[in-house]
Amino acid sequence: MGTLLAVFLADFLSHLTVHARVTTGPELRHMVRVSIGSIGVILLPMVFLGLAALQVWTVPVALRASVGVLLGTLVVVGYLAVRRISLPAWQKLCVLLGEVVIGSAVIALETLAHH
Repeated sequence: MGTLLAVFLADFLSHLTVHARVTTGPELRHMVRVSIGSIGVILLPMVFLGLAALQVWTVPVALRASVGVLLGTLVVVGYLAVRRISLPAWQKLCVLLGEVVIGSAVIALETLAHH
């Protein structure tokens, strides 16, 4: 639920910033659909943790696999976002690399916070 709310809030705030106005009804419905779609990102990590709960996998393996899936998803979504932007390929690659670096840094900080 927190992920859903975070995605919706980020979308809403970016709309306010870009358009300097609140959303219309159709725009708001689109934001809600996109936010609900973000739940799909956590399905595989939840399956992996379920496998760990059933002792098919160990918890560290499930967490590593989850991190891989989440970083992979971040790259795919980032690629879909930059593929149509008129930037040279090397700049698009820098954006994707930056996403991976920032995503990895967030994971590292979360890991440190829980140790």
